[in-house]
Amino acid sequence: MTKEQGGIKTDPFGRTSVAGVYASGDTTFNGPQQRTAAEGSKVGAGIVIDLVDEEF
Repeated sequence: MTKEQGGIKTDPFGRTSVAGVYASGDTTFNGPQQRTAAEGSKVGAGIVIDLVDEEF
């Protein structure tokens, strides 16, 4: 799902409305674009959290 401004809607950990799909950086509008490295780290943490919680 995209925002009206053209970016991708995500939660604070970069999760999109599609399971297993994450977004960060210039594709999102979660704050100033200068913070993309820090945002990428948060998205990486979200991916790890989801993998740990996944049942195999």
